[in-house]
Amino acid sequence: TAQGFAVQTFTIAVPIYNAMLCLYFLLFIRYNWNEERLRKVEPLMHGMALYPLAFAIACLQKELFNPTTSFCWISGYPLGCVESVGVDCLRGKETKMFRILASGVPLAVSFVTVVVSMSMLCLFVYQQEIRSQRNNDHSLQVFFQACRYVAAYVFIWAPTSIFTVLTTRYNYNGFTGLIIVSMTVPLQGVFNAMVYSKSTVSFSDLIRSFKRTILQLCCRGVISYDESSSDSDDDVSETYIGETRCSSVAKISSVAVN
Repeated sequence: TAQGFAVQTFTIAVPIYNAMLCLYFLLFIRYNWNEERLRKVEPLMHGMALYPLAFAIACLQKELFNPTTSFCWISGYPLGCVESVGVDCLRGKETKMFRILASGVPLAVSFVTVVVSMSMLCLFVYQQEIRSQRNNDHSLQVFFQACRYVAAYVFIWAPTSIFTVLTTRYNYNGFTGLIIVSMTVPLQGVFNAMVYSKSTVSFSDLIRSFKRTILQLCCRGVISYDESSSDSDDDVSETYIGETRCSSVAKISSVAVN
C-alpha cells in the first residue's frame, strides 16, 4: 500500500511538472510575462502537481493499491480478478476507471501541453528572426532543443502510456511491459540533464573521455611504481623518462579527444 501510494503520488507528478515548466517558458518568452506576473500563477502550477496526490488518497480509501506483477499500484486483489470471470475481487473492483483518471489523463494532457507549448515557442522565435531579418541559427537551436525535450518526454512516458492502455483496455499483465516501464521511467532525470546542459554530450564523447581517464590512471600507476622501486640516480632518471612519456601520451590523447 505504501509503495502504491508513493508511485502514484510522485511518479505521475513528474510529467505534470514537465508540462508546467514548458508553460512557464512559453509565458516568459512568447507572451513576455514578468516575474511578478509569473509568481501569481506559480501556485497554480504547483497545485496541478497535487492531482496525483488527490487520486492516491482516493485509491487509498477504496483499497485499490494492491500487488501487480512486480510492484504495488492500482490493481484488483487477488491479481487478475478483474479480468477473470469466475474470480471475485476482494479489493479493487474499480481499477479500470481509476487507472484512466489517475494515470492516463495526466499523461495525455501533459504530452499535449509539452508538444503544443514547445511548438508555439519555436514558431515565435522563428517569426522574431524573420522580422528582424537575422540569421535563423538561433531559431534552429531553439527548435532542436525543443525537439530533444519532446523526444526525451516521449521516450520516457510513451511505454508507460501504452502499458496503461494495454492493462486497462486489453487486460494485459505481461512481465516484459513492466520491465520496460521500470527501466525507462527512472531515466527521466538523466535525459532532462542532457537536454538542459549547454553542450550535448554524445555517447562517443563519453567513451573517449573514459579512455583518456583510464590512460591517465595507468600512467600514474606506472609512475608510482617506478618511484617506489627507485633506489639510485639511474632509477630516478628512468622514472623521469616514464613520466615524460606518459605526459606526452596524455597530451596526444587530449588533442585526439578534442
